[in-house]
Amino acid sequence: MRTLLLVILILSGGLLSAQHITSPTVKPNGIVVFKNVNILPMINEEEVLVDQHLIIKEDKILTIGPSYEVEIPQGALEIDGRRKFILPGLTDVQARVPRADRDGTETHVLQTLYLYVANGITTIRSTTGSDYHLKLKERSRKGEVIAPRMFVSSPSLNGSTLRSLEEVRSKVSKYKLDGYDFLKIHPGLKLDIFNEVVRVANRVKIPLSGHVPSKVGIKRVLESESYASIEYMDGYIRGIVPKSLNVHADSAGFFDFNFTHLADISNITDLAVTTVSKRVWVIPCQSLIENWLTPKSASAFSYEPEMQYVSPSLINQWTASKDRIRQDENYDAFRYADYIGLRQKILRSLERTGVNILLGSGSPQVFNVPGFSIHQELEAMVNSGLDTYSTLKAGTTNPALWLNEEDFFGTIKEGMAADLVLLNANPMDDVTYAQLIEGVMLRGMWIPKSTIDQELDKISKEVKK
Repeated sequence: MRTLLLVILILSGGLLSAQHITSPTVKPNGIVVFKNVNILPMINEEEVLVDQHLIIKEDKILTIGPSYEVEIPQGALEIDGRRKFILPGLTDVQARVPRADRDGTETHVLQTLYLYVANGITTIRSTTGSDYHLKLKERSRKGEVIAPRMFVSSPSLNGSTLRSLEEVRSKVSKYKLDGYDFLKIHPGLKLDIFNEVVRVANRVKIPLSGHVPSKVGIKRVLESESYASIEYMDGYIRGIVPKSLNVHADSAGFFDFNFTHLADISNITDLAVTTVSKRVWVIPCQSLIENWLTPKSASAFSYEPEMQYVSPSLINQWTASKDRIRQDENYDAFRYADYIGLRQKILRSLERTGVNILLGSGSPQVFNVPGFSIHQELEAMVNSGLDTYSTLKAGTTNPALWLNEEDFFGTIKEGMAADLVLLNANPMDDVTYAQLIEGVMLRGMWIPKSTIDQELDKISKEVKK
């Protein structure tokens, strides 16, 4: 029924008029077959299923088996997978989805969502949500828009939005009833306010995710029994500065940049062990931090190929933001290199201790273009010392486990959601090969590279108007 509805919408133009997106290819019988394809199920590191037929019916994986054993159903859409590799669709757990009622038009929002899909991202979490995002999540679920599956965090909880204990009780309970998946924690919360957020969140059963407020600290966050994830690895550098130095947390600077030479990396083990024991996941967002602080100029970033999908006004905003950080009197290229090196050491230590890592890019933000930035983040994680399989897990199986959806997506097995990306090379050989996309399957809808390229060309032209 769902596939039939999509076909009707496509043929009637209803989907097109809403999105200005060329229709994906869907067969009336709802069956698609990837022929002779190599499959990366992401169940274990060694497993690659060679020369398989993978059959999709509507929005689920129906059959997987050797090409010489599996019969192709009559009337199916057949896709040649020879010398190609199929991977579970990627997840960006740190997406900042714009709002049509605040950040631009509906077209702008739909273009942003398409950029994720075009880059093989079939699931996202909008990290600072609103009623608009909850409605968008439902539209995505119903297949009314071409968009990744969505999870949504609450509006920001910070020092300005929560000023009393009563306000905490009211908002936390409301956000749970509204249907948000997480509470979004931003800097600025006082300790007593934070403690009340934890108490109420535990009572109504909604997890926290976000930053580490300076007046709270990483140790209290980890002990709260409420945090599902810590974003940007926030708080870890502060947490390994020796107490004997008696530093003030508010002087840490941009993501603790000013504490680079005060941190003692030998202190990371205790924090890592606590992170594991409290089942807190970590989202590094390493590429975004690098973009913000790198000596590479804003003007140099503006010439990157993916910037053609960003409006000039937004590029100007990103340039101003980067310049403000760079003008800090404590900034220089050598301190940047030391800072990034420290973050890489922390990430390696967390991962090797057993902390679960999630893939997120914080886009769109400061030269992190939606979709494209997740591939930069994959590279940044490998450059930090994570192996390729662990890095790919951070964007496939790990998000599904974290979201308690491991029986639905994140791996390639019979019965799982048909959220897939077809690649022209094996990303296990080189993580950059995850960019060599031949097409994306989004909940059973096949979107070939030709369609993706057409839509990207449209977006490039429209954002410059």
